Amino acid sequence: MTTSEEKSMLDNLSIIIVSCDRFSDLWDANLRLLDENWPQRRLDTILVSDTQNPFFHQGVRTLFAGDGASYSGRIRHALANVATKYVLLTLDDYFLIEKVESEKIGHLLSVMDQYDVGYLRLFRYLESRAKVAGEKHLRFVSTNRTYMVNLYPSIWRVSDLQKLVADDLSAWDLEVNLTALADKFGVKCMLSYGREFKIMDVVRKGKMLRAPARYLRKRDLYHGQRPLIPLKEAIRLKLIFILKKIVPRPIAIRVKNYMKRRGHKYYSE
Repeated sequence: MTTSEEKSMLDNLSIIIVSCDRFSDLWDANLRLLDENWPQRRLDTILVSDTQNPFFHQGVRTLFAGDGASYSGRIRHALANVATKYVLLTLDDYFLIEKVESEKIGHLLSVMDQYDVGYLRLFRYLESRAKVAGEKHLRFVSTNRTYMVNLYPSIWRVSDLQKLVADDLSAWDLEVNLTALADKFGVKCMLSYGREFKIMDVVRKGKMLRAPARYLRKRDLYHGQRPLIPLKEAIRLKLIFILKKIVPRPIAIRVKNYMKRRGHKYYSE
């Protein structure tokens, strides 16, 4: 496929940012960084929330699914208002921090078309060795392991995502079930190592992470009152993240089973 054809693939893509009123303090900074790092995009961009809010941002459609709308219900509401074959699904607290090259996104869409892929994750968490022929940065993703399909920024075929969000689920329940649902409906999945949509995770457990807070303060992007995560908790989360990346999976499973015997509860179970 030629570069011009890959560019035209973008006509098949919309962006959906999923949020709720409790996170409305993040909307302005999120969208300002989206504009800064993808200024040339010509995509229908939707911010979907629950409770009605007078927020306005140029070039963005703000949709409200209604008070009490579930997380998956908000996604359904947004999908019912797009006219494209694919959507780039992301969250209110994932802030875009590197420039996006539209041609690279167009290429990903062409590969999805070629291989009949319904989900392509743009974040490396939980990796795969199943290479895609002729593609340096792409891997096929198995659905035999929890969280391989997740809510990190991803490109979805609308018809497949609609099947997976048919029930009313919270964000936690949806994410823990996404991989099993993808397997149930036979969704073919991929992962990109290409950093096409590089994000910064800003909030954890309702509190602002410390490094993102400094990033946003330095750039005068955030003026809300969201509290900082305590330093001790920030260090603990960082250690967990590092250990997940370096500890072999068989060892991690043994440690998890040991912790379960000692009474520790895992949300994914």
